Order: sequence, then C-alpha cells, then structure tokens
Amino acid sequence: MINKMRFKFIAITMGALVLLLVSILVSTNLFMWNNNERTTDRLMHNLVMSDGVVPEIPDKPMTPPTRQRELVEAFSVKLDNDNNILTINNNDPSTEDKIRELTEGVISIGNNKGKIYDYKYLVGDKEYGSIIVFANQSIQDQLLRELKDISYIIGVISIVILSIIMLLLSKLVTKPIEISFEKQKRFVSDSGHELRTPLSILSANADMMEMELGSNEWLTQIKHQSSRMSKLIHELLTLAKTEDINANDQFSKFNLSQTILNTVLPLEMIAFEQNRQIVCSVEDNVLCDGNDKKIVEMLEALMDNAIKYSDENSTILVNLSLKANKKVIEICNKSKGFNKKEKLKLFDKFYRADDSRARETGGYGLGLSIVMNIVNIHKGKIEIDTKSNELIIFRIVLN
Repeated sequence: MINKMRFKFIAITMGALVLLLVSILVSTNLFMWNNNERTTDRLMHNLVMSDGVVPEIPDKPMTPPTRQRELVEAFSVKLDNDNNILTINNNDPSTEDKIRELTEGVISIGNNKGKIYDYKYLVGDKEYGSIIVFANQSIQDQLLRELKDISYIIGVISIVILSIIMLLLSKLVTKPIEISFEKQKRFVSDSGHELRTPLSILSANADMMEMELGSNEWLTQIKHQSSRMSKLIHELLTLAKTEDINANDQFSKFNLSQTILNTVLPLEMIAFEQNRQIVCSVEDNVLCDGNDKKIVEMLEALMDNAIKYSDENSTILVNLSLKANKKVIEICNKSKGFNKKEKLKLFDKFYRADDSRARETGGYGLGLSIVMNIVNIHKGKIEIDTKSNELIIFRIVLN
C-alpha cells in the first residue's frame, strides 16, 4: 500500500514537472523559430520595397554594431518580363552561378514565396518585370538544430535529476503515513488478541448459564453477539496479517489445482443447506509460486461472498485455467449486478453493497478487502465482470 502511494506520488509529480519542462523547452524552440522566420521575412520584404538595396540602419547606443543584413546572407535578382536576368545584387561574384541556379528553380516552381534548398525567397512585381529576393537560412537553421539538441539534453538530464529528487522526497512524504499505518496495524492486531480472551470467557459463561438455567432469549442473544464479535475479530486479524508487506517471504511452489479443490469441495454442504450448488472446472496440475495458506484464505473469502450474495437455487461456478502462462481463477454467481460506483467500493474495508442482506448473513465487509490484499501480495490482478444475465464474475489473474 505504501509503495503504491509512493509510486502514485512520483508519477503524478513527475508527470506535472515533465509537462512543465517540455512546455518550456518547446515554447523556447517555437519562439526562436518564429522569431527567426519573422526577422527573415521582414528583411526580404524591405529588400523588395527598396528594389534590392539594403537600407543603412544606424547602430543604436549600447547595442552590438551588427546590422540585420549581416545576420542573414541576402541578395536579389532583377528579371524582365520574359524572366531574363537583368542584374544580380550580390557582394560575392563567385556565387553568381549558384544564384542563377536558384533563380531558375524559383521560376520553374512559379510561387511568389517559399523555400528552395537553404534559401527562402520572395518575388515582387516591378515596372521592369520582377525582383526575387533570397535569404540564406543555413546558419539560422543550424543554430535552431543546435538549440533543439541542447533542449533534448537539458530535458533528459532534468528528468533524471527530478526523478532522483522525487524518489527521495517520496520517502520523506510517505514516512509519516507509513508510521501511522504500522501503528494502526499493530493496534488492530494487539486489540484483537486482547479482545479474544474476554469474548471466550463471555461465551463460556453463557454456555454454563444455559446448562444450569436452560435456554432463554437473553442467553441466546449473548451467544449470538459473542459469535459475531469473534468473527469480526478473526477477520480483522486476518486483514492485518494480509497487509504484512513481508508475507511474500513465505512463498513456495504448490499445486494450485489441488488447493482450490481442497478448499471449495468442503463448502458444497454449506451451499447445499442454503439451496445453492457449486460446480468446479479446474485444470489439472496447475502449479503456482506463492503462499498457499493465503490463497486458501482468499478462496474461502470469495466463496463465502458468493454463497451469501448469490440468488437462491442458483449455481456457483469455480474455474481455473491457464492463459498465456497466467493462472486465471474465476468464481461466478448469479445475483443483482453492481453499478460502476459500487464496483470501485467493493474492496473497501467495511463496505457492503447490500447492507441489510449483509447483516442477515453476518457479513462485515472485510472479506473482499482481505482478498485484495492477498492478490496484491502475489502481485496479481483482480477484476469484477458483470454480465447482462446478472452473472457476477470475480476474476483473479496470478503470475
């Protein structure tokens, strides 16, 4: 239980922190990319408006002397109406062949703006024909790629560091709960053992009084309530034992098929007395690694629940099968179905779906809590499946 709480704390906290970290890194990359695009587009638009001549921008005080035109390599090509090159505005004559190749590519594409290779381009109409402005984005693209790689590295390192911090913090956060839980478990165990003695004496005295005075309504009530209290104490002690996190130290290999038959078959007489029938379908020689005594307690609790809450004159089915190396135990009984809210509460301590019926049968709502703890100890899974014909299936999957 404490480990599950720690896992949930780590998962929720890490999920929120990772989401925040990813949002910051993605926002930073998107901002830089968008800012780069807007800067390049503005420069190209200014070049088209100034007919390919970059206007001088005086440096402002306290700022680096680098001008916008120096951040992006830009050049322009003037064309006549027949798309013949008139002039090339470029400071580097050695790249004119490349510019001519880019110009022919833009003409063949036919779009007014776009990107060809590492160059963005913008086409503007002029009196003499048109002008194509190119902006080399290779440096900016490389910087953006490096920023993205750095973001990945920062993200991974941050997640590792945050995971370690959350792991340490989770121990501090759950430590008081763990101490409180252990105290509560010890209190239930100690008080249960202390109550057993006076209850035994009370029950024995009631039997002696009945032998001397004969049976009467008051003695019958004392014996009945003593029996109910003894059963409650037994279930509380069983629940405390199944919540022991060290219970898996007693694991061993045992025959699950034989264990189920040995547990279920003696209950056939009890079911028969209550007008129920038990039918078993158990696969032979299914071996399981676990605590056979706790598996017996689990089966007894499930069968007790099935007998109590099944309809009269109905059949209780007990199945064991192997599916993909998993041991699947199914206990089915016909009764009224559960809604979704009830399903989630069935394994809570002292919860009873039908409180009036539970009081008649002597239930306290602890049986399924015991079942859940035993399944968790064995690292298994339990689920409740309800069919349209009001057939309720408790399905346990063990490794």
